[in-house]
Amino acid sequence: MRVRFLGHSAVYIESDSRRLIIDPWIRNNPKALISFEQLYNLDLDYILVTHGHFDHGLEDGIDVSKNTGAKIVGHVEMMQYAGEKGASTIPMNIGGYIRDGNLTIHMFQAYHTCPYGVPTSFVVSDGKTSIFHAGDTGLTRDFEIVAMKYKLDLAILPIGGRFTMSYEDVDIAKQMLKARRYIGIHYDTFPLITIDKNKAEREIELYERIREIDI
Repeated sequence: MRVRFLGHSAVYIESDSRRLIIDPWIRNNPKALISFEQLYNLDLDYILVTHGHFDHGLEDGIDVSKNTGAKIVGHVEMMQYAGEKGASTIPMNIGGYIRDGNLTIHMFQAYHTCPYGVPTSFVVSDGKTSIFHAGDTGLTRDFEIVAMKYKLDLAILPIGGRFTMSYEDVDIAKQMLKARRYIGIHYDTFPLITIDKNKAEREIELYERIREIDI
């Protein structure tokens, strides 16, 4: 699978047959690596939203869904709101999954707060490669459950501190997730989540250095 980092927590994933984006906050995102208009050119099948905080792109996702037909995937209360706004939705809840051909999207808990119900995380797997996007979360033993279900090739973790776990927590997260590779997101976008990149890179790769990878 190909993974492209679009700024803050926004991640584009392309498998052999499907294209999806997670947390597509692009408009008014000072760290966005593409324009909002470019979202329309990604030919998306799915738009995954981990939770309802503004910096995770629910409103951007609703507009893209309304104009392209891409389906927004998220927990049921948030999808009720998105559906009322005219988006095409797939409601889920924690522990649930959907399958489309060889692609599986599996929803897990995240340890956080948010509007519209509860915060979540996702594993995206094509049967050969499994990618975990942790959403916004503090350290949680739920990471162990994810690792029991999937042999992870990539774990994408928030590392800004203050509102989520920090890069100082990555070593503990690694002990639970046991992924092959780790990349940090959700940092430096606002003053309150500014990090020391030199120290952070001793623990985890930074998305802005990677931009795009094949897993």
